[in-house]
Amino acid sequence: MKYLNIIIIAMIALSMSCKTTQSKKPELATQMAIRKSFFIYKTTQNYQDNVPVRLSEDGKVLIWFPGVGDVKTDNGFMKPIQLSKGYLYDQQGIGTDVAFLDFTYEQYSKLPQTPDPEALMQHILNKKPLKEAWIITGREYIDINNVNSLIENNFLKDAVQVVK
Repeated sequence: MKYLNIIIIAMIALSMSCKTTQSKKPELATQMAIRKSFFIYKTTQNYQDNVPVRLSEDGKVLIWFPGVGDVKTDNGFMKPIQLSKGYLYDQQGIGTDVAFLDFTYEQYSKLPQTPDPEALMQHILNKKPLKEAWIITGREYIDINNVNSLIENNFLKDAVQVVK
């Protein structure tokens, strides 16, 4: 009986250590989140230091904006991540309805409180700042290295272009 218990314990330990790695997400090698899809983009001008907001379809109403405490983490400001060939990945979840404020991340984070939507509308630099945007999806989780590889190797055939 003693040997049977040892064999059972050994089999349980062995089965737990032999799980396939296919279901695991890849290690996070950078600050970019591991996701199943990415919205990547290029802008008409350099807005990398400017706070993004989202507008209604007609561009008249602010539908999303960060709080002053949302633009900075312990690791720094939530600026977009630079990808290959000038593409960017925003860490806050922007889309084709993005606009950028005249506030930099640093300026915005130092405001005493989050401005109301009407006040923020007065600070929009450009309501149509995207020159190009793509959605990259995959069956498996992808990270920044996968996205950069797709960009470098002409990902256009596998991605959906949402802004031309």
